[in-house]
Amino acid sequence: MESEDKKEEQKAFQIRLPLPVYDRLEEIANTNRRSLNSEIIIILEAYYKLLDTMPGTLEKAASINQMYDKLKESNDTVEDRISELNELIEKLKPTVNQKLKKTATG
Repeated sequence: MESEDKKEEQKAFQIRLPLPVYDRLEEIANTNRRSLNSEIIIILEAYYKLLDTMPGTLEKAASINQMYDKLKESNDTVEDRISELNELIEKLKPTVNQKLKKTATG
């Protein structure tokens, strides 16, 4: 009965991955003696935990995505948009690095 309860709490789906990503995941999972599925879940949980500790990160990511969309639609030069994206990334790096260090040290 317990395994049926666990199945009800899960959603199965297929995913397509580029071969290099798959190979890397497989290597990491093997190193950690986990299944690919377990490794992906652990990676996603760590990613969401990190996002939860960084207010504004999702908004900044959305801003980067909007800039990318504008690039596709606009007549602006690629260099201008790349420069703006690099500025946003540089602003985000210290926060990400700090949070990664905190996450790594527990």
